[in-house]
Amino acid sequence: MDRNTTMKEYNFEYTDTNYILKIFGITALIFACLMILTFIFIKSLGVIIALIISFSIPILFFWVKKRGFRKEGSAIIQDSFTDLNLSTFNRRVDFNGIQNYQIENFEGTKLRIKFKDSREFKILANSNFCDPLGFDIYCKSLDEVLRKYNDANANEIIKEKSFFERKWVLPVLLILTATSLLSIIYAIIKGVSVPVILFGTLAILLPLWVGYFNATKNKK
Repeated sequence: MDRNTTMKEYNFEYTDTNYILKIFGITALIFACLMILTFIFIKSLGVIIALIISFSIPILFFWVKKRGFRKEGSAIIQDSFTDLNLSTFNRRVDFNGIQNYQIENFEGTKLRIKFKDSREFKILANSNFCDPLGFDIYCKSLDEVLRKYNDANANEIIKEKSFFERKWVLPVLLILTATSLLSIIYAIIKGVSVPVILFGTLAILLPLWVGYFNATKNKK
């Protein structure tokens, strides 16, 4: 195999997870402080005004800071390494140092790489905060190059299964979905009100099914 004969540049958006955690923490702290303050002055403010202040200010703060969750990056892939040029860090990843990697496709795309020295790093493009399409294209290309690298190097890099590729996921989804639907049908037949929790369960299961089918499609 000729080394480093193939090169392509990819531009993408990704999510700054450290910044998100920081903003979530500050938002929670603001909310807690406002709850305490409004509770102290609740008699003069009134319950409605106190609740509006306690919830609206943290939500407004989070909404303003949300713009910073989206970062831009680029990468090139060659036969034996990939160079990542991100807003938060730059890194060259040599394939001979990789122990395993994982690509998850759920509400965006996540790449996790673990090295032979036990270090690892993750990059996430969350569809709630950025456009994950460019990063998804990069991950698919990287996956293809790593497969070719493995073919030439006795399969030394392990590709870990994503959550939706695990064998137990489909049976669990089928059981939960069937149980929820049958419970709703039973309640309708009996003429009783359908518990709200069942609709909530279906609302949670729907994106999980989408994630499962996307993982199945990508596997093919």
